[in-house]
Amino acid sequence: MIQAAFHLCALDLKGAPKDREEENRLYRRGIVQLGNHLVSASFRLPEAKIAAAKAARLAMILKTGAFELPLPGFDPALAMDLRERNLEGPFACLNRLKSFAPEVFFYWI
Repeated sequence: MIQAAFHLCALDLKGAPKDREEENRLYRRGIVQLGNHLVSASFRLPEAKIAAAKAARLAMILKTGAFELPLPGFDPALAMDLRERNLEGPFACLNRLKSFAPEVFFYWI
């Protein structure tokens, strides 16, 4: 689940794994198909990345058991503070999200 969320969030990012063209095509098709079933909201790639990042955060919490209640949500007023944070290793390409999708990045830190 975490890997699938990572690959979806990494779509169209420089430095993201490029050997997953078929998988990426399936993600894009699934986003469109899901969007067709939603009546009250649009669901495109930016919304899908937010949903995937939230799901990854919950999966990591369940996997590690490390969390505090209530779970913090994204606060746009604190988006500037995210610039000081960085992901490392295979998730490093997600650092690019800080500038244009800070909410997505927030759920990965």
